[in-house]
Amino acid sequence: MAWPWRLGPQRFFSDKLPSNFLNVGFIVHALPQARILHMVRDPVETCFSNLRELFSEANAYSYDPLELADYHRMHDGLMRHWKARHPGRIRKSTTSA
Repeated sequence: MAWPWRLGPQRFFSDKLPSNFLNVGFIVHALPQARILHMVRDPVETCFSNLRELFSEANAYSYDPLELADYHRMHDGLMRHWKARHPGRIRKSTTSA
């Protein structure tokens, strides 16, 4: 087992950091067997949820509605790019709040 300290007896693990979409290219190259689960929900629900939360300074985009909308569009565009670049590695799952 490659990372027993992280996985324990499990064969799989999830890393749910929201900004992981920025690193999909690195992840698929560093972990050739990894599959990416892209969880998606209604953009209005997602953005409203982000606006009402107080995140760290690392997520400053989430405090301004226009900046948040731009960030969400950028996220969608980048995920379309990753899916086209790495077919079969990314599965989209739509969910509701």
